[in-house]
Amino acid sequence: MEIMALMDSVLGWDLSSRDRREPPPETVEAALKQLAQHAVSLGRDLDAHIRALPRGDDVRRPAAVTLEEASRRLQATARSQGGALRAHNLARLVQALTAVSVDAERRIHELLAARATAREAPAGERGWP
Repeated sequence: MEIMALMDSVLGWDLSSRDRREPPPETVEAALKQLAQHAVSLGRDLDAHIRALPRGDDVRRPAAVTLEEASRRLQATARSQGGALRAHNLARLVQALTAVSVDAERRIHELLAARATAREAPAGERGWP
């Protein structure tokens, strides 16, 4: 199952009502495994994006904080019991990592485009070396 469809499915589980009926355990376990693997992969990507950003960049610090929190939550999730609520939490974590990673990647592309534009400008018109 595609990860976005899986996240939608997991987040669609009604876990707040008294009459809640959790999905079958094998469905929950499969979702947990896929979401955890995807979260780890996103974390690696985000770490690479963070290292590619300049130290003082406005996007770098919030991305690093998000990555630290995601790492903490993944470790805590790995130690906790399984279940639909855990899958729900992992799906929200994947959403957050995806959003921050997209922002960081967008910023990297902006910086690369600015460098390319600066290199293409005539020497007297360059805003920076």
